Amino acid sequence: MGRKYVGAVRGGHPKAFVPKGYHNVNALGQHAIGRAQALADSIIHAAYLKSKGNIPNAATNVFIKGADFQDFHGTPNSGYVMAHRLPGSIYIGNKNLSDYAGLYSRYFAVGNPISNPTLLHMVIAPQAQTDPIPRSGNYADTYLESFLRIPLAVIVQHMLSAQKSNHPLEKNALVDFV
Repeated sequence: MGRKYVGAVRGGHPKAFVPKGYHNVNALGQHAIGRAQALADSIIHAAYLKSKGNIPNAATNVFIKGADFQDFHGTPNSGYVMAHRLPGSIYIGNKNLSDYAGLYSRYFAVGNPISNPTLLHMVIAPQAQTDPIPRSGNYADTYLESFLRIPLAVIVQHMLSAQKSNHPLEKNALVDFV
């Protein structure tokens, strides 16, 4: 799947922008806070989708790939790039987590990602959220993302093992893993 640009999403920025000041390092702190929220949201989404039976008990192969979704294109020649909050797209059984929430072809046809989101909008949002950070900061962020991919896959794998398909949400497991 090639990267899909989806525009504004819940929890993200309302539009693409460039922070004031050359190489504004405050953007990195905001990015770190957004990353923590995107990680938590994605773990919760995986657990919810499994509790509803959308992810079968047999789907256990969890891995993280590069970004499949992005809210906005970066601004050329600004010194900033749009860095993803989530270290990568979560795949379960060779399918993007969003595939268990609905067909991407319906993303723009039903609901609204901000004012009337569907389950598909909610699951795609943390995968698409980006923050403008200085290009040099993105260099370091890329290393952090490569480090976080394995622990994220392990956490999602453990959460999916604790959560049974078609059973109530395992709230205690969510507290442990989020």
